[in-house]
Order: sequence, then C-alpha cells, then structure tokens
Amino acid sequence: MNKFIVLIVLLVPSIVLARPLSDVYADGKVVFESVEKDSNYQLALGVLKKVNAEWITEKERTVFGTVFRTTTELEPHSSEVVALKRLEENAKLQSGHLIFACDGLDCGSSNAWANTRFEIKQLYGMDQSQSYRVWEFASDEGHYIGVGYTVRRGNKRVYAQVDVIAVSNNVDYVPMVSTAKAILTSLDQQGYFVFRGYRLEGGALTLDAQHIEPIVKAMRSKPLLKLKVVGHDYLAGEESEREARSIKYAQQLIDALIAAGAKSNRLTAHGVGGLAPQGMEGKVRIVLIAQ
Repeated sequence: MNKFIVLIVLLVPSIVLARPLSDVYADGKVVFESVEKDSNYQLALGVLKKVNAEWITEKERTVFGTVFRTTTELEPHSSEVVALKRLEENAKLQSGHLIFACDGLDCGSSNAWANTRFEIKQLYGMDQSQSYRVWEFASDEGHYIGVGYTVRRGNKRVYAQVDVIAVSNNVDYVPMVSTAKAILTSLDQQGYFVFRGYRLEGGALTLDAQHIEPIVKAMRSKPLLKLKVVGHDYLAGEESEREARSIKYAQQLIDALIAAGAKSNRLTAHGVGGLAPQGMEGKVRIVLIAQ
C-alpha cells in the first residue's frame, strides 16, 4: 500500500518555552554539569570521520551563546533505547525541530564522540548502541539548539549527554537545514516535519533551495511516498482570498520541488484558507505530515 505525506502550510504563534531538554533524565545521576556564558559551541551536523589522524565532521556550525551541559548516568537496568525515546519525546513536547540524526555505526566512532567531541570519557560506549540528535527550538525569547547523545557502555551502564545552547545573536540567526534522514525520522516518529526554508515578505513567499533538496532526497529514498501540499492562510482578507493564497503557497512549493527533481505525479496542491485550530495565526509555517 502506498504511503502519503501531506505537506501543509500553517500559520502558528511563536512558542513560549523554558530551556528545552532540561529535565529529560530527572531520575538519573548527574555526573557532570556546567554552564558556559558567551561561548562558541562547535555544533556537529554530520558523522565523525578520521582524516589524516584527525576526527572531523562532515559539516559543523559555530553557535554563540550560553551553553548548558549535562552528563547523566541513567538508572540501573535502563537501556539506550529508553534513553533515546525519552529524549525524543521531550523534544517533541517542546516542538523541537529535528536537524540531524544518526544511530549506531552510522554515527561513526563512539570513542571519537566521547573523547574528541564531548571530551567526557564516560560517553565512550558500544558503537552500535549510540544515537546522536540535533534540534532547534523557537520561543518568544529567542532560539535554542538542543544536542543529545545516548550510548550504552560495555558494563551495561547507559549515559546521556545533553547540551543546550541559548543562542545570543537571535536577530541574525539563520535556521539550519535538516538532512533527508532527519526529515524521514521526524515523519516516522512524530508524523510530521516542519519545513522552515522560506521568508514571507509583503505577502510573497520566497523559498530557500537549500531546504528543498533534502525533501527531494527523502522522496527518492522512499519511492512509495507521495506529497500533498496543503496551504493554510490566516492573513487579513476574506476567506476566499485566504483560500486562493493558500493554494498559491502550496503550488509554489510544489514547483520548487519539481524543479529540484521531484516527480510531479507524486505531488498535489490543496488550499484550505483559514481552516486551522484556534490560535494558529500570525506566522507562516510549512508542515510535512505523514499519512
């Protein structure tokens, strides 16, 4: 049976949240904890690979802000599966936007993550048990970046590293581009993915090609998936005007996806105007929903 993905343009308010991922493992044992103000955090956005005797990432970004770091040893008889699930559920509750994800051997060497990237030896565990996630969180007060790493050691103890960066330069902050795997992971685990590669200026929607390509790549890796692009519009005007604009948003995104290599027979445009839950107003967002 074919699966369908619905791509929806929504209008939602800014989300007010406390520091994200701050109480994921409240019942665990805190091994290390620190707060670093005015810090340049080297954010890994790819797996670690050894090149010329040096561990490097495929892609990284420097984020300036206050860095909250916590290393936790989970309660006895816990598992790395539970550790990751709790992390992901917490991120979902706080509307985290998944940017990068890797699991097991696909992440590279746990030794490199523990001793080179995080510089915490307790995180050195079994390669096949590790998971790494990066999320973005938006709030009225600014942006946060959440980093999570979970692993099981040979002695069966499970550790979790959670780094949260409160971004300082919010005015100039540019949203990061999610990988194709991050998109598919969000669709599989949450049922939706928020696409944010756009600007709305003077009623016109401008799309960023960097955010388009990962969606096309995700579609190529799942040939049975189809996309329904549904536009929602809560701007001023009659409902008929909002409906017309919402269809225009949807078709504009479809055109961009096709131009980037997506198959037109896997994309359909829909517009529902202002039909959305109460409170969804103000800002435009584009949501990819798995059906």
